[in-house]
Amino acid sequence: MSSEAILTRRFSDHIERTGALLPAQREAVFSDAPLTLVGAGAGTGKTHTLAWRFVRCLLREGVRPRDILTLTFTEKAASEMAERIGALFAELRPVLDPDGSLLAATAAELQEATISTIHSFALAIVREEALFLPSGLSARAMTPPEADLFVRRCTDALDEMDMDWFRRALSSGRGLEALLGGGEQDLADVLNAYGAKGVAAFALALSDMLESRGGSPETLAESAEREDFIESVRERLESLLRAPAVSAADLWLGRVLPGLPSELPGGGAFKERTARLRSRWGGRRAGTP
Repeated sequence: MSSEAILTRRFSDHIERTGALLPAQREAVFSDAPLTLVGAGAGTGKTHTLAWRFVRCLLREGVRPRDILTLTFTEKAASEMAERIGALFAELRPVLDPDGSLLAATAAELQEATISTIHSFALAIVREEALFLPSGLSARAMTPPEADLFVRRCTDALDEMDMDWFRRALSSGRGLEALLGGGEQDLADVLNAYGAKGVAAFALALSDMLESRGGSPETLAESAEREDFIESVRERLESLLRAPAVSAADLWLGRVLPGLPSELPGGGAFKERTARLRSRWGGRRAGTP
């Protein structure tokens, strides 16, 4: 019997004997699927389950601690995860390897496991691969204060339509004119409609979404060149917005406007806007063009 089979059998027997894992947790720990997704809320034992799964992975033939990547969102969670894994391995080692012949090498290398936040791991990759990046050895992550300052400067430049600032800020090979595509007036119209802060906030949210999907501004620009791109976006937006729009129309056309007096008392901008709203929509029903 292979060492993996021996260790796995002892591991499984120990779980059965002690009841250390709930059925759903056991399923997650022993899953051999290429991707195992476990949905769990706060206080449901995620760290506990991950620690047991980590040890389970260590029992595989040829797997070393440095071969396993464990990522969290906070430094506190990463520290807790490392402590849990270390404590669990120390607890289970006498049970799984009584004579010390099977897990000695693993124990010696346990500190080499990568257990960190996503940001720390990404920064480590940047530093290790710095020679292959345009910024070279000077590559580093932008600090939160630097990011905030950049967003403020970008917002100010948008507010003043300072295109020279963007020309200086853009990296080589990514010219402003190429990005705008002759649509500087379109940018001005968008800024007039949503304001510089609104446009900057939208750009940041869009950047986060693109990154989460493995995309970039370049991939978005390439998509926009497709003939069916605008139509596909319109159809998607319509499918998302139709239901809440109809609900809002039902409220205003079915209850709010009919419930208002024919003539609002007083004056002012609110009365004028209400009059225009009633003039345009008062005779219609929700769902009608």
